[in-house]
Amino acid sequence: MHLGNPTNTIAVLNRYGFNFQKKFGQNFLIDENVVEKIVREAGVTKDDFVLEVGPGIGTMTQILCENAREVVAVEIDKKLIPILTEDTLSWYDNVTVINEDILKLNIKELADKKNGGKPIKVVANLPYYITTPIIMGLFESGVPLDSITIMVQKEVADRMQVGPGTKDYGALSLAVQYYAKPYRNGQDNSQPGVPYRTSPEIEPMARNTVEEVYTKIHGDLDEALNLLADYEPNDKNHYSLASVYGLKARALLTQQKYADAATAAVNSINEAEKDGCKIMSQSELMNGFANITSATKEAMYAAMTQNDQTVYFYSFYAYMSWNFNSSSIRTGIKCISQSTYDLMSPTDLRRQWWDPTGKAEVPATSYNQRVYQNRKFTARSTADAVGDFAFMRISEMYLTAAEAFARSNQDAKAKEYLQALLKERDPEYKDLGNTGAKLADEIMTHRRIELWGEGFRWFDLKRLNMDLDRGPAPRPEVFPNGLIEYWNKDAMPKVVDPEASNYNMYGDGTVTGNGNRYRPAGHRDWQWAIPDKETQLNPLCEPNP
Repeated sequence: MHLGNPTNTIAVLNRYGFNFQKKFGQNFLIDENVVEKIVREAGVTKDDFVLEVGPGIGTMTQILCENAREVVAVEIDKKLIPILTEDTLSWYDNVTVINEDILKLNIKELADKKNGGKPIKVVANLPYYITTPIIMGLFESGVPLDSITIMVQKEVADRMQVGPGTKDYGALSLAVQYYAKPYRNGQDNSQPGVPYRTSPEIEPMARNTVEEVYTKIHGDLDEALNLLADYEPNDKNHYSLASVYGLKARALLTQQKYADAATAAVNSINEAEKDGCKIMSQSELMNGFANITSATKEAMYAAMTQNDQTVYFYSFYAYMSWNFNSSSIRTGIKCISQSTYDLMSPTDLRRQWWDPTGKAEVPATSYNQRVYQNRKFTARSTADAVGDFAFMRISEMYLTAAEAFARSNQDAKAKEYLQALLKERDPEYKDLGNTGAKLADEIMTHRRIELWGEGFRWFDLKRLNMDLDRGPAPRPEVFPNGLIEYWNKDAMPKVVDPEASNYNMYGDGTVTGNGNRYRPAGHRDWQWAIPDKETQLNPLCEPNP
């Protein structure tokens, strides 16, 4: 007897005198159509090992057992165990019920034992109150995952798929996108992507494959190019041919279709220049962002904010400027790393965007002063967080064209577009003679500098599968006796390694003072997943929980 209806569910609950436990966030499925759809969308077959989190009374577990080779159901509520083992699942011989907290269970060990280390499928109707910890735990478990098909609150699902710049973007969005498989040109891209909606309906829908998602993206963009062929936008907060070509260039760059990306980027530049866009000049570098659309003409697509549209703490400038009067700015001024700053030549004018002295001008004594602190983004006043924000700049397109040409073995064209930008950034720039991979690396360095704070670095690391380098781990000559405990203190340690990654993000080489930016393992300032290699060298340097 299947449980997917209210009558059967209530009968089971009454038979065992079961009461819902608020602390477990319990919610039981009572619609068999929904249950069957979840299992169907998970693509469960007789070859699959399935992990179910929070089976409840076994409503979905029954359907999983009938479709999978083997099922392990992990249930934290001990009162549900007899219902599952002695009643609702008693006639299935391919299910194991484990009474355990999924957050404490060694999932990798379980998968190795039950499935020989092969990829598993996770299917679940998750408890709402611990959805994020469970998802993060699955990602960080090290278990090979074929897919995760879960029912969650709509708000949680929305957060998973949004990108930077939206109000819902956060740690969960970043984690899902970090662990998801990226597009790989010339390879099978049939792995699950995101649901791609083409209508305003809100009914649940299956995830499209990654290949399908990109096909639909380019279909929409091609349609936009046709619709905008004779359209001349009145201002920069409307789409244009230039911005649509720019979006195509971004997508193609991510797909590693470099020849096509180069073509799209060049088309974007040509259309932008027809609209009056140009690379901001040397004299505009320090005032070219809060008023970028009017002052520099560099923006191809932008949010244009009027002075009477005060948004206080909901603006980009409320967190990324150096001068707006907010607690985030006063105490947590954004800085560039010393290693990135040092990538710029002494004559690179972009050095003005950061102050290496730790003595930069601040609006008042209540503002902290940091070494290498941001001067790139300046709100129009200290009283509000008003400022324009460019979603796409022509400088980005020059760098995109340069990278795409370099990765498609067209070094001369790559240098043409790189140097067109750099002649406005470094009056003494000289061709370094780089070719091939070294030229691509040079372009990526300038992309990292030019686009700092604009939301690109994360996606660049992701699309290229690049490691994140924080510098060396503590060295034996500094810690001869392995005194690693110094790295787990909240205050500055007595023994420090100025070159070690957790010591000093901004590095003035001293032992005391705000400029050191010492942060212990696990501190909230660590925003990135830490590579296994680094945690092995420095065991106390653990990822953010």
